[in-house]
Amino acid sequence: MKKVLALLLALVMVFSLTACGGAKLSAGSYKLTKMIADGEEQDTDYIQQLAAEGVFFAALVINDDKTAALKMFGEDDEKLTFDGKQFTADNGDKINYTVDGDNITLKDSSTSMIFKKMTDAEKKEFDNPKSDEELTNIMIKVLQDMGALE
Repeated sequence: MKKVLALLLALVMVFSLTACGGAKLSAGSYKLTKMIADGEEQDTDYIQQLAAEGVFFAALVINDDKTAALKMFGEDDEKLTFDGKQFTADNGDKINYTVDGDNITLKDSSTSMIFKKMTDAEKKEFDNPKSDEELTNIMIKVLQDMGALE
């Protein structure tokens, strides 16, 4: 009986630790890797090809002080705070999130955005954004490579 009780107690402790640890955000920079809107995965080839050129379409920067920023092309677009359950935007909007290893998923009623932690090399590129001219040239090149421009 004592062995069964000890095993049950151990299992309860393991599952409670797993539940508590699942939503822990790690400070760092995360790149957008996937978007799902209205249940359909969006074409992210363009985003992936831009990232390969050192241009990050969207990034989520998590700080140690429970603040974050959602950045588009390196510019701060949205300041966020988080409380362990959800992000809160400056305008009061709430955004649920989940954490799975190095991935963070932001989700509202119809859209999910999946971000993956940047490598050191990607972080270096992200911290040194391209000039407007470089950005334009890279975007044109990627669109041409995809056959979207002639």
